[in-house]
Amino acid sequence: MDLFATSNYEFSGFMTAIRFPPEYLQLVRVEEHTRPGIKNIDNQSGGFGLLMANTRRRVGQEGERVLLATLYFNVAEGTNEKGEVDIRFERFENFYNWIAVYHRQGLNDGSIPIATEVAPLFLTKATLKIRSGPKTLRGDANFDNQLDTADAIVDLQYLFLGGLQPDCPIAADFDLSGELDITDPIILLSSVFLGEPPLNSLEPAEVPCE
Repeated sequence: MDLFATSNYEFSGFMTAIRFPPEYLQLVRVEEHTRPGIKNIDNQSGGFGLLMANTRRRVGQEGERVLLATLYFNVAEGTNEKGEVDIRFERFENFYNWIAVYHRQGLNDGSIPIATEVAPLFLTKATLKIRSGPKTLRGDANFDNQLDTADAIVDLQYLFLGGLQPDCPIAADFDLSGELDITDPIILLSSVFLGEPPLNSLEPAEVPCE
C-alpha cells in the first residue's frame, strides 16, 4: 500500500497515522521514500504512525504528488472470503495527519495566505482489496478485477501525463501487442461501451499479474 501527500504549498515535513483491522492485517515492513523518520507500528491494536520533520529541506513542491512510504502487510488466512478491508486515516497514539509548511517574510508587502497551523490534506479511508489468485481480466490496469473507464484513465495518465505505472502492466496491454500504447485504452473503451470484442479475442480472458 502506497501513501501519498499533495499540498498547494511547498512542504518539508509530514506526519501520518492510520488505523487498520488487526484481525485481518499485520504491518510487517515500511519502506520510506523520503528522509528517514520516526515510526511506530502496533499490530495488536492495528495502528501505524510516521513522522518526518527533521529538516527544512523540501519534500514536495507545490501541487506535487509525493510518494511518502510503502506499507507491506501480511494478510490473515480467511480474509479472502471478506473480499476487502478498510484502512482509515485517523489519529494513532501521538501521531496524526499534517504536513509542515515553513514561511519567512520576504520582500513583498504582505504575507502569503497561510496560517501557522495547517492541515492541507484531503483524508479518506482506503480500501485494501484481497484477491484469491494472481490472475485478473485483460485490460484491468488498476487490478481491481473489473473492466471500466478507470482502467483507461490509468493508462492515459501513465502514457501522457506522467502518471504512475498501472498496477498490473501485463493486463494493461489489452490488445496483447507486447507494449502499452494508445491503442489499449481506445480498444478497452470500445469494449466497455460498445460491446466490441478486444483484439486477439481468442486469447485467454485472464492474464497473470506479476
